[in-house]
Formats: sequence, structure tokens, C-alpha cells
Amino acid sequence: DQCRTEVNIQGMALKRSVFKRWSVAAPHLCDVKCGQETTCQSYNYNRKYKICELNNRTKEARPENFLSAPAWFYIRRLNGRAPLGSIPDLPALSCREIKASEGKDTISGKYWLDPTGSGKAVFVYCDMINEDIDECNNHSHVCDVNANCININGSHNCTCKEGYIGDGQSSCKGTLD
Repeated sequence: DQCRTEVNIQGMALKRSVFKRWSVAAPHLCDVKCGQETTCQSYNYNRKYKICELNNRTKEARPENFLSAPAWFYIRRLNGRAPLGSIPDLPALSCREIKASEGKDTISGKYWLDPTGSGKAVFVYCDMINEDIDECNNHSHVCDVNANCININGSHNCTCKEGYIGDGQSSCKGTLD
């Protein structure tokens, strides 16, 4: 991991992910500032005006916001970057965004998401093969206690267990023999 490097990308900047902005004398000071912020994923630096912008996303997470910007350069944080969704202060919008940010080898597991952008992060299980939340694996009681939960892409189904009737979601009552 110590031999990895990040290359700055000239004439480009990541927009709509900036959470702090400063005037700094030199680009390496922008790197230092990024290293002091838990949520810093990457930064933009303007050589002409010596402006440092810290981003809470990478170009991999938000390629649509990676735009041409003369006099700027972009660089992904190399050392100590918290993976997207790994801490409550850095929730992702979706499981898909985590996979885009962290790469194809991202494993299924529990991550912090804020799908509505409300500022309230929830800890959920992401199935990274389908890039989907597995509602059945979240222990969030999405189905009645007497129902089986079946995860489907984008949602889930609840069906009452044998010997019970109901909608599966809010109620499954025992049937009389």
C-alpha cells in the first residue's frame, strides 16, 4: 500500500461535492488539509488563485460531476482515506455509489447510507453483487415475526410461514386446525 500513488489530473475538478474551501500558498498544503479531515475523499486545487477545495466524494463515486476546469487540478486522497459508507459521517447515497467509489472488489456487508440526503445515516447490509440493500439481512423487522423475507432487487417480499395467514408485512395470524 505504501507504493501506491495518485496522479493529479490537470484541467479537471470535482464539483457539487466540496465541503470546505481555503486559500493556501501551495498545493501540498491542500493535501495536508485533506489529511486532517476524516470525510475528505479528494481535493481540487486552483493554481492561479491558490484555492483549495476539499471533496467528500471521488470522481469514481460521482463521474457526472467531474468537469473540465482550466487552472484547476483534481487528486484523490491517497493516505488514510475512509472508504465511502464506512463511517456515519461519510454515508453513501446507495450501495451502488459505494461500489463505484471503492471499486469492483468491494465486499457485501454493512455500510452507512443516507439515501434521501436527510443527514440521518442508517447502517444497512449492502449486497454488492446486485448493488442493492438487502432488507432481509438488515434485522430491521421489515416482515412479521411469523413471515419469511425474500430479498429482490430494489425491494423485498414478505410471505407468511406455513400455518399462518396475513399480508406477511404487518400481520401473520395462526390458522386453526
